[in-house]
Amino acid sequence: MKKYISNLGMTYIPKNKAEAASQVVAKEMSRKVLNENEVAAFKKEFQDSILKVNQYYPRCKDLELDIYQHEVRSDDINFSVSGVFSLNLYWGEEQ
Repeated sequence: MKKYISNLGMTYIPKNKAEAASQVVAKEMSRKVLNENEVAAFKKEFQDSILKVNQYYPRCKDLELDIYQHEVRSDDINFSVSGVFSLNLYWGEEQ
């Protein structure tokens, strides 16, 4: 069974309160170990958290969480808000 670990790759200096709050969310989502069947719930939780940040700071520009895979063969998944943070889900096989 595949296992994933989340890792906060990089953060940038936040320009407003929404960006700072989204970095807190990313730090909370980092360093989690997931089974492959938990990835969809992780994505949903992350998206919902960013949506709540947008609702809490309506005067700030809305943040958009981008989710993508780097390569066709890779199962690594990247979550990012452009210019704010980048969090990766790295996968490995359970031994």
